[in-house]
Amino acid sequence: MIADTSALIDHLRGVANASSADATTVITAFELLKWGRPGARAKIKAMLSNLHIYELDLESAEIAADIYLALKENGAMLAVPDILIAAIAVRNGEAVLTSDRDFKKIEEVFGAPKTILLR
Repeated sequence: MIADTSALIDHLRGVANASSADATTVITAFELLKWGRPGARAKIKAMLSNLHIYELDLESAEIAADIYLALKENGAMLAVPDILIAAIAVRNGEAVLTSDRDFKKIEEVFGAPKTILLR
């Protein structure tokens, strides 16, 4: 299961437990690392070192384009990083663990990935 950015931020803050996820994406790694809070980078890197990091490849990019177009057709545009994370999850047959309800909209419109809300 892939933890998205919101799930891992909630986990770091102690608001939710994302320990059921064993992976994340390079998109989430970027979003966390740019967070930029003093002293946070070492904690973030330690957490990321315990997760499999899925990359964005050409097939994921194609799936992302399909998700983007499906959302656009339905008048439900969402943030591009969320679309990329969802596409990587679909490409790798993974569910997404998140605190972000936007992933439910992707699941409703596109039919995947399976979304598990933390809160």
